[in-house]
Amino acid sequence: MAASHRFSNALRYRPEDHEAQCQLTPEYVLGPVREALGGTVGLDPCTEPDNPVGAAGFYCLPADGAAQPWSAPTIYVNPTGRRR
Repeated sequence: MAASHRFSNALRYRPEDHEAQCQLTPEYVLGPVREALGGTVGLDPCTEPDNPVGAAGFYCLPADGAAQPWSAPTIYVNPTGRRR
């Protein structure tokens, strides 16, 4: 029996030009995250150029944040962020 469509990344990911391709973390989530991390986020390895999390350091496309050094004391990754 074949796996259902929910297990196929090709069917789950939206195309690059889709209006909802980038899904940012809302402030009502970021506030408690910042508080839990001591008030600041040291690194956001997969964000947008305007750094909406306000991290001290960040990576955005075209850089591959997963391939960059993660040496900050606190790191936040949006679990629903941009996918490539």
